[in-house]
Amino acid sequence: MQLPEDCLKVKVDFQHCKFLGHIGVTFLGGIVRLFESRGGYVTFDWNTLVDEKIPMNLAQNGFLYEFGYDRKPWDGNSVPYGRDIQHDPIAIADYLGHKWLGKGWVNISPGLQNAIAGKVVAIYFNPFEHSHSPIGVFCGGQRYPESATLQLTVVDFGIGIPNSVRTLPENVGMTASKALKWAFDPVNSTKQ
Repeated sequence: MQLPEDCLKVKVDFQHCKFLGHIGVTFLGGIVRLFESRGGYVTFDWNTLVDEKIPMNLAQNGFLYEFGYDRKPWDGNSVPYGRDIQHDPIAIADYLGHKWLGKGWVNISPGLQNAIAGKVVAIYFNPFEHSHSPIGVFCGGQRYPESATLQLTVVDFGIGIPNSVRTLPENVGMTASKALKWAFDPVNSTKQ
């Protein structure tokens, strides 16, 4: 979506939307908050949600409630859309432990659950420590019982991994692919 620089009002219309999975929900929520942080105003035309599966999913994961629709979320196959956890390690651990892995969807030991959640917590902190995300982190997920998968999506609007890596003088000339490879080597960090 490309908006003119002077655009301050946007209305989200879903009439051509046939599917909106957790990745799209998380990204859309983040884009809306980014636009609002820059002085814009967003409204949703909820009447254009024509496929009944989409508003049901948006209600279940809390997206509708987050954006002013009077419908509370409920437990189902969704990992709740979230943005309030931001930079609070206890809230992040609670979200991962109770709303993602801890719902009994995955048969793993508590020790393994904590180890996985501990690694994923780093994904939440990276936007604050490395990418300089101006509005924080947005997350959501979905359990797909048919394919026996559990997915989690984390979105931020920072400078990106390659640009963060290139902030170090020794990495200035790195290509994006080399910067990504460098960033995923456990001995490297852009954190001073």
